[in-house]
Amino acid sequence: MLPVELSRHIDRAGMRRAGSSWLTRCPAHDDRAPSLSVSIGRDGRILLKCHAGCSLEAILDALGLTVKDLFSRGDTDWRDELFARPVFASGEHDRKPDQYLDQVYRRLIGLLTLSRAHREHLLGRGMTSSMIERGLYRTLPVRRRGLVEHLAREFDLSGVPGFGLKSGRWVMTGSPGILLPVVSAEQKIVGFQVRMDRDQDGLRYKHLSSSWLEKGASSGARVHVAIPRVVCRSEVWITEGVLKADIAAHVLGAVVWAVPGVSNWREVVENWCCLPRHVVVAYDNDKKRKTKKAVRGHAYRLADALRQKSIAVHFAVWRNEKGLDDALLAGERIRLWRR
Repeated sequence: MLPVELSRHIDRAGMRRAGSSWLTRCPAHDDRAPSLSVSIGRDGRILLKCHAGCSLEAILDALGLTVKDLFSRGDTDWRDELFARPVFASGEHDRKPDQYLDQVYRRLIGLLTLSRAHREHLLGRGMTSSMIERGLYRTLPVRRRGLVEHLAREFDLSGVPGFGLKSGRWVMTGSPGILLPVVSAEQKIVGFQVRMDRDQDGLRYKHLSSSWLEKGASSGARVHVAIPRVVCRSEVWITEGVLKADIAAHVLGAVVWAVPGVSNWREVVENWCCLPRHVVVAYDNDKKRKTKKAVRGHAYRLADALRQKSIAVHFAVWRNEKGLDDALLAGERIRLWRR
């Protein structure tokens, strides 16, 4: 059988045939039209491709799957199952408006605390106590039934990413770790990234999503906007990762936008009117040549899209550290150049 999470997503989002593939709505972004292609490879593996540019990592994250889940167990032919599926066009539960998400998530933050171990980790990343308090970081515990029941009494949790019904009971998704608020340009908390206590298939960060649950919703490819206490630079920097942006904003004294993945930059362009006339793209300095080439390609495409909006774009480069935050904390020289 198909992975349960993918099957449930298709049931809610609907699908249609497209040659030898199927199209459904992508769970990793606010997909108004079907843009996620689902097909079966020669080895029996499920192939997922978002034609809007979402990465495989973001798609799997939104579905609650891992790469291993895409490989056939050998007991069935997924192609036959997809062919046998009815084609319809219902929809998964719509995500609640940002204002409503902000109310729910701020209440959630108010019910949680930050553990000593997680505070020590953040301090070790170069953050100060005031930055930690201002960032509203919290510990996502293993046991959370009472927490969810409390929220369910105050709010309608349908359409709130991270929450959904399982066997008729409201549950909250996400592995134990540090909850990192995702803040919109209007300074509304519109989601969370979780720094998990343990890696999952090589991943340490995942966005809180529940598109595979009844009345759940996709996290979408939301951009995080980090604003320092004192802004002393006019340009906006664009990097990847919530925590990275928060630290970089504090060190630079500049507003830093964080995309959820190097390929998920379209919300940046959609909100171009919130940007100044000068932007600096500061994606990770990956060591692997293949990865570096792919990251550079996404950075160039983002820059080209912004330049069409008459925004000047520079690229930040540095030598040693991988992330912008680490490079800044290490005192590395960061150069700006134009392509």
